Amino acid sequence: MHDHTLLRQAWVYLELLDEFDTVSSIRGRRSFMKTILVIDDEDDLRAMVVKALKAEGFETIEADNGSSALTLARNRHPDLIISDVIMDSGSGFMLQELLREDPATASIPLILMSGHAKHVGAWQSDSATEYLAKPFGLLELLASVARKLGPKSGS
Repeated sequence: MHDHTLLRQAWVYLELLDEFDTVSSIRGRRSFMKTILVIDDEDDLRAMVVKALKAEGFETIEADNGSSALTLARNRHPDLIISDVIMDSGSGFMLQELLREDPATASIPLILMSGHAKHVGAWQSDSATEYLAKPFGLLELLASVARKLGPKSGS
């Protein structure tokens, strides 16, 4: 299930970002210090996503399951949530439903990551949710984040 080649390439890319302090166009399209909650039960993938987001200047919060993520979302009110769909403890779809039912979290944008979403019809389930097919590249991830956190008046 792990794509170790992709993870290795991602780490090399992230090390280059650190070394050269690359400034991407995405940085210019978002407000200061947006907070993103990242949920995945695969530690390596979660670490890769978090490192990429931090390299772009985002603050991150991490969870390895949907239950912890729901508590963090309610308490910390992140600007965006990125969650895996299939996890050992709950699913991203269950988390999505619980977030949408709670007025305190209903408006938080969501990106769901999965290698299986197309097969279960998830791509059309909620127009407010963006889906990122695994394996994905870091530029795809950052583009999805930019779309969800794009410039808004009054930000």
